[in-house]
Amino acid sequence: MRTHFNYFKKVLLLLLSIASFVSCQKEPDSLGLDLQPAGDKLNVIYTDTCSVNAYTLIDDSLRTDNYNVNLLGSIVDPIFGVSTASIFTQIRLANNNVTFSAAPVLDSLVLSIPYSGLYQYASSFQELVTTPQHIKIFEVTDLMSKDSAYYADKMLAYDGYKVLADMTFTPNINDSVTVGGTKYPAMLRIKFNSYFGNKLLTASSANFIDNDHFTQFIKGLLIRTEPLNPSMVNKGSMMYLNLYSNLTNLNLYYKATSTDTTETLYSFLIDNYAARYNYFGHNGYKDASYSMKSQMGIGMPKDTTLGKQTVYLQSMGGTKVKMILPTVRNLVKNQKVAINEAVLVFKDADNNDFFSPPATITLLKKLANGSTSILPDLIEGSTFFDGAYNPYTREYKIRITRYLQQLLNSTDPDYGLIILVDNRRTTANRVMLKGTNSGGIKLEIKYNKIK
Repeated sequence: MRTHFNYFKKVLLLLLSIASFVSCQKEPDSLGLDLQPAGDKLNVIYTDTCSVNAYTLIDDSLRTDNYNVNLLGSIVDPIFGVSTASIFTQIRLANNNVTFSAAPVLDSLVLSIPYSGLYQYASSFQELVTTPQHIKIFEVTDLMSKDSAYYADKMLAYDGYKVLADMTFTPNINDSVTVGGTKYPAMLRIKFNSYFGNKLLTASSANFIDNDHFTQFIKGLLIRTEPLNPSMVNKGSMMYLNLYSNLTNLNLYYKATSTDTTETLYSFLIDNYAARYNYFGHNGYKDASYSMKSQMGIGMPKDTTLGKQTVYLQSMGGTKVKMILPTVRNLVKNQKVAINEAVLVFKDADNNDFFSPPATITLLKKLANGSTSILPDLIEGSTFFDGAYNPYTREYKIRITRYLQQLLNSTDPDYGLIILVDNRRTTANRVMLKGTNSGGIKLEIKYNKIK
């Protein structure tokens, strides 16, 4: 009997634990119910008529140092114009006290970086890249440091008179490459001219004592993309490169003497200790569509009312959207309310998405000093906050329930919200959103009056 009693006791405790766990899980639209008397919980009011003002701005200076993915390439968008990504990076010794030989003979110097993806115009799902990219490499003359902050709109000094490599190629992210009889995943391989290889081979051994000495000698490299001509609409691509990969190296092939038949390889590293960052350029949006330039005041007076039709979001330090809710506090003009759920809806204005939209967008609160902070809803987790693109409804939704309740409970000035592409440092996506007067941006609220 005792055995049966213990068994049923354990089952009962398990069922009570499950019930307790389930009761603690709040649905997104139940947050405000805790604030209400029991009798008010059924009197939920829905509205989506609060005014929303929105317009496009150029994004703030974007810090891009030491991310897992770096972008490289040039692309011509019919709406956003020409965008270009280049890379600044250190190279480092694999070991201390590196020596070559008394009279080494250069064979080749090759930079290898694995691909991790590609962003391009695609009118069909499997369309191949056909636009060549033109890449040049230069030696950086400014010191670089892993501990420094680097921003996407800041160009370090470099020796523009000595081109170390110059290659025109078509990116191929699908086919493996074979080097020395070994097959490797798809990667970008750029061959240097003889100047830089000989500079490395013939330098004083004092430069190779350790990385402190070496990074004073070779301060870094600029892998620069040459911008495509603005007339090449829907052409180009953005390569996603994995500089963190152990296959990312600057490989120096040489022979010990002119009569030697044996090739020696020394690999310089671009590892976790190497400073690196992306430089992004958009040519000041001079090549963007007329409507986009008008909204941002590029070459003409700014007309933010155009945000009623369309607003524009672009990653790579491109564009953001400022949004204001000018009438939402009318909800508490003569009453108190509890917000059950508040959701901002953003609809894709692009008819074809040949340039794929961002996977997620995000929202920040604008502060009095011009900086931004995260919304309290984000603390609830990404599933609650949302922001993911829905390809079936062609829209984004972001939940701002807690933010809106705090706004309505406060009399502090409201400085608005900022919409941004999420992961905008490591992706090249962009999207046009329907504006506030074209069935696009709207605020859906479920609330109760508090008596």
